[in-house]
Amino acid sequence: MKKAEKTKKLIIEKSAQLFNRRGYAGTSMQDIAKEAGVTKGSIYGHNFKDKEEIALAAFDYNLQKLFGELWKGMDQEPSAKGKLVFYCEFHRKHYKKILAYGGCPVLNSAIDSDDTHEKLNQKVRNTLQNWEVTLSGVIQLGIAQKEFKKEVDAVYYANLFISLIEGSIMLAKTRKNGIYILNALQHIEHLLQTIDINH
Repeated sequence: MKKAEKTKKLIIEKSAQLFNRRGYAGTSMQDIAKEAGVTKGSIYGHNFKDKEEIALAAFDYNLQKLFGELWKGMDQEPSAKGKLVFYCEFHRKHYKKILAYGGCPVLNSAIDSDDTHEKLNQKVRNTLQNWEVTLSGVIQLGIAQKEFKKEVDAVYYANLFISLIEGSIMLAKTRKNGIYILNALQHIEHLLQTIDINH
C-alpha cells in the first residue's frame, strides 16, 4: 500500500470513532487531523474534498468494523433459524464493544443527520433498508424451508428485530446498563420460538 493510501486509510479509521462518539457537528477537521496525527492540509491532499466526504467514508468503515462479522457469520449458517440465532448471539457477545465504541453508528448517524446532512442520511436509510431486506429474506427462507409458519409476516418481524436491537442499544447507552440489550435479545429469541413451525 502506498503512503498516500495508508494516510487516507488512517484518516478514515481515526475519524470513524470521533464521528460515532461526537457526531458530525461535534467533530471538526482539526479534531480529525489531531487524532490521525496529520495536518489539515494533508487531509485535503488525500482525496477528501470536505468533512462530509470523510464522514461518509467513516460511516462505511464503522459498519464494516462493527457488523462485518455479523453478516459473514449469518451467511455461513445453513438454516434460517441458525442465521437468526447467530444474529442474537453476535449482539450478546459484542454489545459491550459496540457501547464502548460509542453505540451503533446507524442509530447515531440517523439522529445526527436527520434534517441536516442529506448524503449521510441517505446512507443510513439505505443501510436500514438493506437490513430489512436481509432479515426478511432470512425469514422468508425459513418459511420456504418449513422452519417457520407460513403465515409469518417476514417484513413485520424483520423490522421488529431491528427496532428491538436499535432501541435497546439507545437505552443501554443512555442509561449505562446493558440489561436493555440482553432483555431485547431474550425477547427476539422468544419471538423466534413463536414463529417456529414446531411451536
